Amino acid sequence: MYQKICIICNKQFEAKIPHKATCSKECRKRKQANQSYKCYENKKNNGIKKVCEVCKNEYFSEREESRFCSMKCANIGKSYPNKKERIIEKCLNCEKDIINSIGGSRNKRFCNISCSNTYNKKHDDVIKNCENCGNEFSVIYIDREKRFCSKSCSTGGKFNSMYGMTGSLSPLFGKDPWTKGKTVETDERIAKLGRKISLVLKEKFKNGEMSNFGENNPMFGKHHSNESREQISKVRTERMVNGDYASWFNKGKVYSTKMNREISYRSSWEKITLEHLDKDDNILSFYYEPFSIEYLFEGVKKNYIPDVLIEYVNGIKKLVEIKPSCFIDYDINQTKFEAMQQYCQQNNLIFEVWTEKEIEKLIDN
Repeated sequence: MYQKICIICNKQFEAKIPHKATCSKECRKRKQANQSYKCYENKKNNGIKKVCEVCKNEYFSEREESRFCSMKCANIGKSYPNKKERIIEKCLNCEKDIINSIGGSRNKRFCNISCSNTYNKKHDDVIKNCENCGNEFSVIYIDREKRFCSKSCSTGGKFNSMYGMTGSLSPLFGKDPWTKGKTVETDERIAKLGRKISLVLKEKFKNGEMSNFGENNPMFGKHHSNESREQISKVRTERMVNGDYASWFNKGKVYSTKMNREISYRSSWEKITLEHLDKDDNILSFYYEPFSIEYLFEGVKKNYIPDVLIEYVNGIKKLVEIKPSCFIDYDINQTKFEAMQQYCQQNNLIFEVWTEKEIEKLIDN
């Protein structure tokens, strides 16, 4: 710490940096005000008296070539290549000056958001009829000139700039779309997705600019310990069971009248299963991803979440995992199923794996 004396109030204080000159925020503001005043006095005594080309007010400047008294006037008066001419308009609420361009499509009508809110509260909302679909919609008073209820209506039908331009009349006739290009063959991971991208992106994939694998991955050359991997698996599983990943990990939702709530699903097969369980009178209740079960794989503790717990009217409880048949023989899945089978035996449950064959039977029923 440095022992300093404030240049404003002469009070002794401690500072972490050697060049600090004031002891408090108030003293710093007074110092800045004094510097501004000294600058003004210096310009007034030693500067040149000028007349602003925009507002015609007198001011003092140290530069002979100075033309404007402030940045506001400079923005209006200076001429740049392709710059629109500026004008000063009044705020619709408080009548303060606002700088706008002549004929600008995005000119400001208020000096700040507070004035905008105050102005709109003074006027009632306006009821309009959409010129495209004819539906009524409400707009705030300042937007009373609005003609359409939505963006799709403003660009749809006869209001579309390309309306009626089909075939050779279309400006896109004979031109290739920007996505032209074969499925990415340079990266098997992307090729499996069947996506089509532009030639520019395809070239970036070749050069490794769009990949986060290999040296581009921030975890390159690093490895989690077994304890770290176990903790990651535990935390991630708990969050999935609690629904924390619903915003991006789930594919959609179905409403269950039997359970009286919306249930998220992660695949189309799960959706078909949930809809069937909701309609089946032999099923009393069902729970999607009800809990997690620990299992050991390659010396690391992991957590496994079964898909559905089903309770039948006759008291039988069944734990179901929905899995494509091509994945069943994987070592990790076989380990999961063994752990699940052991859990079900200990808790008087029936464990089943439903593949596409079982799902097709549900569709037929």
